[in-house]
Amino acid sequence: MFARGHCQGLEQRAAEIQSGKTDLDDDIDEGHEMTEHKTMNTIIHAAIRRDLKRFDAALGAFPAGSRRRADQLKAAWDHFAYQLHRHHEDEEQFFWPALRELGASDSIVGDLHGEHAVMLRALESGNTAMADLGGDPSADNAEAARTVVSGIDGIIEDHLVHEERDLEPFTAGHLGAPQLKAAAASARKSHSEGGGVFFSWLSDGIDAEAARAMRHEVPAPVLFMLTRLGRRSYQRRIGSAWS
Repeated sequence: MFARGHCQGLEQRAAEIQSGKTDLDDDIDEGHEMTEHKTMNTIIHAAIRRDLKRFDAALGAFPAGSRRRADQLKAAWDHFAYQLHRHHEDEEQFFWPALRELGASDSIVGDLHGEHAVMLRALESGNTAMADLGGDPSADNAEAARTVVSGIDGIIEDHLVHEERDLEPFTAGHLGAPQLKAAAASARKSHSEGGGVFFSWLSDGIDAEAARAMRHEVPAPVLFMLTRLGRRSYQRRIGSAWS
């Protein structure tokens, strides 16, 4: 019952973002408890949270009239949206079916799936706002984009907290299960673009705890090679927005 009402609340917030009624002050994240990283999932969550904070700061300090800065932020936003979609697709296609097979609650997974749909609607508003900024890099469009992104941040944060509280402990308790190992292998095979840019994105500004967890998840020589291969492309296309 709680989760159903929670999802309805996210739907209302997504509708407010699309209608332009979001109050920036109501949606600014005032912080969340530090996540203990036991799986790659929460490391990805940390990168999502980091990017949303970066967008808020960058849009708040946007130099009016700067098409170069608008283009940088639009490229970074497109990449952020891509990584979020990729993460959700991996969960829905590979990891959540495996967790259900292992005995995870159908109700919890179903509610989280519904929240993905809400987040997708909210992201569409973000795509529009960032495209508007790219077309006209005005102070008004930067402030409008910041308001929309802040609303999206609130929706995503609520979902991440929900997942980390209600599903992550079950996942962490079944890491050695063949079903999860097979899901991870299928997810890797489904991404023809390779892992270099992905791990460079994860590593950009990563905190010490998440970095330790990632080294635990990925052998150090493999992680070194992946980030070495992907860093230049990531920095040129995406990371330069935050340099």
